Amino acid sequence: MKKNLDKKKILGAIFALVLFLYYIVTWWFLDYAIGTRKFVPRKKDKKKDEKVSPLEDLKIIETNIFTKDNCRLFGKKLINKNSHKWVITIHGYRSSSKSMDKYAYEYYNNGYNVIMPDLRGHGKSGGKHIGMGWLDKEDIKLWIKHIINIDRNAEIVLHGISMGGATVMMLSGDKLPDNIKVIIEDCGYTSVYDIFKSECKVRFKMVHYPSLLLGSLLCKLHIGYGWLEASSVEQLKKNIDIPMLFIHGKEDKFVPFSMLDKVYGAAGCEKEKYVVEGAEHANSVDVAGKAYWDKVFGFIDLRFSSIFISEVLYSLPDTETAVSFPQNTNAPTSQYQNESAP
Repeated sequence: MKKNLDKKKILGAIFALVLFLYYIVTWWFLDYAIGTRKFVPRKKDKKKDEKVSPLEDLKIIETNIFTKDNCRLFGKKLINKNSHKWVITIHGYRSSSKSMDKYAYEYYNNGYNVIMPDLRGHGKSGGKHIGMGWLDKEDIKLWIKHIINIDRNAEIVLHGISMGGATVMMLSGDKLPDNIKVIIEDCGYTSVYDIFKSECKVRFKMVHYPSLLLGSLLCKLHIGYGWLEASSVEQLKKNIDIPMLFIHGKEDKFVPFSMLDKVYGAAGCEKEKYVVEGAEHANSVDVAGKAYWDKVFGFIDLRFSSIFISEVLYSLPDTETAVSFPQNTNAPTSQYQNESAP
């Protein structure tokens, strides 16, 4: 009898230890995945940063807005004063608005006003945790409102890369103003849970269950969203109005190429798919070059009324400052300069 009792105590202790270890591992993964730890760029990524920005000769307006939870969001603007066309370019995971310079340049040269936000937990924006698209979709609504306050006749494109692509897909299922005309998503993931599951397998060689479920629960309790609810697929099912272009590199290993068909199939709106052969994660624009932009603007132009006016007056709030880019070519614009998985 005593031996059986001792055995039960030992088994109970082992079980408690296993649970404790799972809890520790899950907290580590949670902090690793969405904590705003300092990101050290790889050597090849540092070389990319040394390249001259295509925006260096353009006038950049820096601006800040604040969320309901009092998080300061930083963004940059390029203004074309003869146009109602606007785009919000949305960067990826552990990156910053700097990574969207080449996208902003193309849009600006095609007559667009451009908003380039740093997502919460990235660049110069505040925030203790990364939103993985779910929190960010609410923040992008504030940037949309910011645009409409400037130009009530604005026709707006949302263009997101990687986590930015997931952001615009998640946003597509919410009620949006009629000013949103087109959404471009490039290599976004199906859900936060799915991308973390993929990372567990590919990057960490670990079993995702039950750590991810526990991580999702902890994230929900402490940060405000669960990884299963943060689903691009479920949100896309609600979008029946806003046309979408889905882009993905055929050789993408970070956000698996197989996710493209899932998000594309879920969308109930007018849509097109663009697969870039030979492109890895988030470099379809580099591989395809002009063909990328021909596809993007071809898709957009068919859905824009392309209203031009002789002059639009832009009044800048007190939090905005007009600057010439870059302010300091030797200083990094962000602690997160480059995109990594997801």
